[in-house]
Amino acid sequence: MRSILLALLFISIPGICNSSVIIKGKIQNYDGASKIYYYRTLQGIMTSYWEEALPNSNGSFTIKFENEGLGTCVLSFKKISFRLLFDKDSEIFLELDQNNMNLTHELERKRNQFHIRDSIRNESLLKIDGDYSEVNYYYNHTQRTAYFGARAMNGISTLIYHAAYPEVAHFIIDSLINKETDIISLLSLPIDQEDKSTDLKQTQIRKFLRNEVKVFYGSIFLKGMQLKRRKQINEMSKDPMTTIDIYNPGWEKEVETYLDEFRVSIEVSANSWDYLQFIESIEYSAAFYKQYFPEQTNPPDEYINDILFAESIYMDDSVSLLVYKLQYMQIYLLNQLFYSPILLDAVYELQRQYPDCEHFDYYIPYIEKLKASVKARGENFDEAVLIRKKYSSFRDLIKYFYGQNLLIDIWATWCRPCIEDFEYKDRLTPFTERRKLNILYVSIDKIEWEDRWEQSIKYNQLAGYHVRVNKDMIDDMWSVIGGEKGTIPRYLL
Repeated sequence: MRSILLALLFISIPGICNSSVIIKGKIQNYDGASKIYYYRTLQGIMTSYWEEALPNSNGSFTIKFENEGLGTCVLSFKKISFRLLFDKDSEIFLELDQNNMNLTHELERKRNQFHIRDSIRNESLLKIDGDYSEVNYYYNHTQRTAYFGARAMNGISTLIYHAAYPEVAHFIIDSLINKETDIISLLSLPIDQEDKSTDLKQTQIRKFLRNEVKVFYGSIFLKGMQLKRRKQINEMSKDPMTTIDIYNPGWEKEVETYLDEFRVSIEVSANSWDYLQFIESIEYSAAFYKQYFPEQTNPPDEYINDILFAESIYMDDSVSLLVYKLQYMQIYLLNQLFYSPILLDAVYELQRQYPDCEHFDYYIPYIEKLKASVKARGENFDEAVLIRKKYSSFRDLIKYFYGQNLLIDIWATWCRPCIEDFEYKDRLTPFTERRKLNILYVSIDKIEWEDRWEQSIKYNQLAGYHVRVNKDMIDDMWSVIGGEKGTIPRYLL
C-alpha cells in the first residue's frame, strides 16, 4: 500500500515529462568564459541543485529541459538572478548585457544587497520575449525576485526588525503584499481562443503568483522575528545575571498566530523557488521561535535522524515533506560535512521511499563518494601523525619543526574548496620530495569535531602532520601570517 501511495505522489505532481521548455538567450559583450547556473522544475518540484550552461563564444545560449505543467526557473549569471515562468512546450528568449554587470570595487562589495542586485538586473536585462513575457517582465522588475535565498533576506526583514509594534509590522507586510498582488491582477496573460480552459489557466497562474508573494513575505516576517530575537539575546547577554529565556510576549504571539493561520492562506507550490525557501523558514521558526539561534549540542547524526527520517513536518503534506528532505540531503551530501554511515542509510531510505524521484540522479556521484568515505572509515591509515599537544601560540607550534622545511595547509572539514584541493595532493608529491618538505595540516574545526576531523584525514588519505587549533590559537596564527582571518584554504611555505 505504501508503494502505491508513493507512486501516486509523483502522478499527482505535474511532472510526467512529455514536453520541453526551451530558453534561448543572447549575452551582449560576453567575456567568453562565464557560465550560467540555473535551478529548474523537475517533476513539479524545484531542484535544490543548480545545473550549468556555457554560452557560445558569441554569447548565445540554449537551455532545454523536459517539463509538464506550470513551472519556474531561476537563472544566475555573474551572481545576478533572473526568474522565468513557463508551461509545457514554452519558449522564452532573453537578452542581457554583461557590460552592465561590470561593477566598481565599491559596488562589488555591496552586490549582495538586494536593491543593488535588483538595479544591476534591471540595467543588464535588455529584452525578454516569448511565452508569458509579461509575467517574466514582472518577475524581473520586482525587488522580491532579486533575492536568491531565505538566508539573504535581511534587507527587507530589517523593516520588520525595526517595527516598534506588531501593528506596524503587519502594516508593512500587508502593504508589500498588496502592492504586488495589485500588479498581478493587472498582468496581461496569453489568451488562446481555441482553448476552453484558458480562463481556468489564467486563474491558476494568478493564484500561483499571489501564493509566491505570500510565502516570500511570510519568510520575511519570520526572518524579522529572528533578528528581533537575536538583538534581545545580544543585549541580555551583556548582563550575566539575566536569564535569556524571556521574549516579548506580543511578538511571540505574532509568530504563534502566523504559524496557526498560514495553512489557510498558503498553498503547496513546490514548483516555486520562494516556496522552497519558505519551507526552510517555517520549519525553523516552528521549532525555535521561542529560542532563536539556539546552541546546537546534538551530534550531527541526530540531526540526520530528525530531518531525513522525519515522517511529518509543520507543512503537513507529502510533497512538502519530500522537498524538505531533498533540501537537507543536498546540504549534507554536497558539503560532505561529515562521513556518516547514518547519512548513507538515510539516503538509501529516501531512494527506497521515492523510487520514481528523478532528483536523486544528480546526487549519484556524491552518494558514491559517501559510500567510499564510509568504507575508508573502517580501514587503517598509518601515514598521518596526529599532534595532540595543545599549543598556546603559532610560533610555539612551528618550533616543533625546527630545522625542517615545512609546507602548511590550513583547512577545515566544513570547507568544500579545501576538500576539493585534496584531490590534487598527489601532484605535489614530486615537489615535496624534491625539496624535502614535511606537510603540516592545521585544522580550524570546532574542538568537539575530533572524530569528524580524524575521519576526514583517513578518507582523504592526508599523509603528514596534523594539528587542531582553538579560537585563541586561530587569532594568534592569523596575527602572524596576515591576511583575512578565517579565509581558507590557506597555504604557507
